[in-house]
Amino acid sequence: MGFKFLKFSILIILVIFLSGIASCAPEGYLSDSRTNKVGINSEALGIFMTIDIHVPRGYSDEEQYPVLYLLHDYASNQSITKQAGFFRMADILTEQGLIEPMLIVSPQINNSYLLNSSEETLIYGEDGVTGLYVGMFEEYFKKEVIGYIESTYNISKESENRFIGGISTGGFAALRMAFANPDMFSKVGAHMPVLWTPGMDLTEIELLRWYYPDENSSKSRNPVVLASEMNLEDLSIFIDCGDKDLYSMQFTEEMTVELEKMNYTVDSRIFAGNHDISYIEDHVIDYLMFYGGK
Repeated sequence: MGFKFLKFSILIILVIFLSGIASCAPEGYLSDSRTNKVGINSEALGIFMTIDIHVPRGYSDEEQYPVLYLLHDYASNQSITKQAGFFRMADILTEQGLIEPMLIVSPQINNSYLLNSSEETLIYGEDGVTGLYVGMFEEYFKKEVIGYIESTYNISKESENRFIGGISTGGFAALRMAFANPDMFSKVGAHMPVLWTPGMDLTEIELLRWYYPDENSSKSRNPVVLASEMNLEDLSIFIDCGDKDLYSMQFTEEMTVELEKMNYTVDSRIFAGNHDISYIEDHVIDYLMFYGGK
């Protein structure tokens, strides 16, 4: 146990040191990694959507790369992935050979939970930032986001090289998506996952009634029910939240218990922290090591 702790401590010190080097490095250092911002006129949704795509240093058409899809939180957008440090830290960890080079894709999903909730795209609430979005969002994600990435970039189309994760409500959405489609992904990460937080236009009871309007919806949308009905043996699962997180703690603990009851292996962690972006920033290394660690 002491040796493992020492190794991990050395890794953290190394990464912090390298972060400092990168911040004052000459222009051109890691310069051939890039972030592409792409717009899609979504046929599934009938609206314009944006995707941020981080392409690793040394990207080549001669090599197939794994891909990580990261879902943003409620009242946020796809830019939060870069702001939280995922792209920069992926460059550093890849440069040091600690993770495999991979594409990181952060799609705009609005406040939709990636559900096919309505044939027409609508917003319920005060505005487009905090309002709830309904529409064919799962179809948009599967056919248009993944379809675009796999037709444009030289990535592996095998499920073992396709990962999904998310922040807050995006983490909840990532669990549902992975559990409902275990043949599509090999890893799923739910980082401070939650269905409802204050600041939403809907109360918690209103949101629950919308999210679970009937028994069939409960079966297809509840990660616990999906885990009991689907075969998740080939899916690696990472769930975490902060020890002062008033919104994610209960779900994180209950989801972990239920998965373990079903004899699934889950990497569940309670770190120090609250339900905020600072918590995510503090653990970007942990997340990237899970998705791409060698």
